[in-house]
Amino acid sequence: MALTDAERLRLHRCLEDKLGPDEAALLMTAVPPVDWSDIVTKDVLRGELALVRGEMSGLRSELRGEMAGVRGEMVELRSELRGEMAGVRGEMVELRGGMAELRGDVVGLRGELKAEIRGELSAFKGQLMLALVALVVSMIGVMLVGVRLAV
Repeated sequence: MALTDAERLRLHRCLEDKLGPDEAALLMTAVPPVDWSDIVTKDVLRGELALVRGEMSGLRSELRGEMAGVRGEMVELRSELRGEMAGVRGEMVELRGGMAELRGDVVGLRGELKAEIRGELSAFKGQLMLALVALVVSMIGVMLVGVRLAV
């Protein structure tokens, strides 16, 4: 049974009276402040330590297995990612080819449009010149009619 603090103090004072302060302090260090059943022996401690080491060894093995699994998954994911990136690169190459083709189409259409506009402008210019000539001839005719009437 463990001593209470009051009992330990009473015992210490009694020992000081009988043995002196130094011897009483020395003897009190040998009396544990807890019950003897709570004291752990080296053998019990060694047994518990062996159990803890066994558990740690099992956990270490389990952790190594889990880490190997994670590494395997990482290798798998890395390889999957590389495959997907290669696919993306291929698509990018296709897109670049498509863009070059579109550029060529746009340049061709631009040339066609310019040629069409030039042709229409030329035709319009010809029609405009004809209309101007007709206007000048009409004006000359009106002036001739006006001169004849005036004379």
